[in-house]
Amino acid sequence: MSKCIITGVDLTPEEESEAHVIPNALAGRYKPRGVLSKIANSDIGQYVEGPFIRRYAPLMALLGAKRQRGDHPPFTVEGPDGMRYRYDPDGEITPAKPSYRSEATGTNGERIEIVARTMSELRTLLGRVTANHPEFDVEMAVTKAQVTSEVSPTVKVELEFGPHSAFPLTFFAAATLNAARGLPHHPDAGDYLRIRKSIDPNLSAKLPPDTFYWEPGFEWTRQCPPASHVIASIASPRRKLVITCLRLAGLATMATVTPYAGSHARLVSYAVDVVAGQNIDASVDAKRIAQEQWSATHIYQDDPEPIQSIVRSRIAILVEEMGRLGKIR
Repeated sequence: MSKCIITGVDLTPEEESEAHVIPNALAGRYKPRGVLSKIANSDIGQYVEGPFIRRYAPLMALLGAKRQRGDHPPFTVEGPDGMRYRYDPDGEITPAKPSYRSEATGTNGERIEIVARTMSELRTLLGRVTANHPEFDVEMAVTKAQVTSEVSPTVKVELEFGPHSAFPLTFFAAATLNAARGLPHHPDAGDYLRIRKSIDPNLSAKLPPDTFYWEPGFEWTRQCPPASHVIASIASPRRKLVITCLRLAGLATMATVTPYAGSHARLVSYAVDVVAGQNIDASVDAKRIAQEQWSATHIYQDDPEPIQSIVRSRIAILVEEMGRLGKIR
C-alpha cells in the first residue's frame, strides 16, 4: 500500500486524495493518486498553492486558460486614469468600487461626479447630495445618468512572480510528479510543509531547500505553445541527483534537486497548453539539461533585476502571440 509522501500514513481509500502536479486553478490537468493523503493535499493547497494562485490568477484569466472545473475569480486592474476596475472572467470590466467627487465651481457652485455600478448604488450616492442641497431631485438625476460600458483598452495588471510564492509551488510540484512516476521525492518535504504552516502569514516565508531559478541560456523545451506549463524531471545516477524544472506559461524556469540512488538515467515530464486546455508533448531536451550545472543561475536576493527582466520579456512575447491568435486583447 502506498504511503503519503508528507505524513507517511497509509493511503487507504478513505485517506487517499487526488493530487495535482500543477493546480487546477492554473489549468493543470495531471491528477495522480497514491501520493498524498487528504490532509496533506489540503495543507499544500492552503499554504503553498493558494498564495501563488492568488498572485498568478490574473494572467491565467487574461489568457483565457481553460480549467477543468470552476471559473477564474475576478481581479482588479488599473486604468490609465488611475481608476481601479474589476475584471471578470467573461471579460466584463466594471469599477472596482463606486466613487463620489465634489469640487467648488464659482460662487456657491458645486460640481459633483459620481461613478456607480448599479442604479441602486447610484441612488444611494445621490442621496449624499441632498444633505447639502435639499432641493436636489434624485429621481430626475437618475433618469439623466449616462450608462457606459466603454473602458480604455489599456489597463495595468499586477503579477507577482517572486521566490517566496513560486519556489514552494515548484518544490511540491516536483515532489508530487516524482512520487507519481517512481522517482524519489525530496526527503524534507514533510518538514518544509510543517514550516510553511507555522509561519506568520504577514512575514516572508522560509524558502524550500534545494530550489532555485534556473535559466541556463538555452531553450530546454521544444515546440511547446507559448502559454504552456512544462515540468520535467531528469534523474542522473552519475550525479546521484534528480533535477526537476518547472516553467509556468512560458515564463521563468525554477528548479529543485533531490537525492537519487537509482542506477538508471530517467526522464519524466508533463506539459499542458493552458489556452487550448489540452495535455501536450513536453519535448524536453534532457541531454542538454544533463550537461548543465544543476544550481542557481540567478540569485533573486542578490539582484532581482535579471530574473525580473526575463519575466517581463517573456510576458511581452506571450501577450504578442496571444494577441495574434485573438486570445487576448
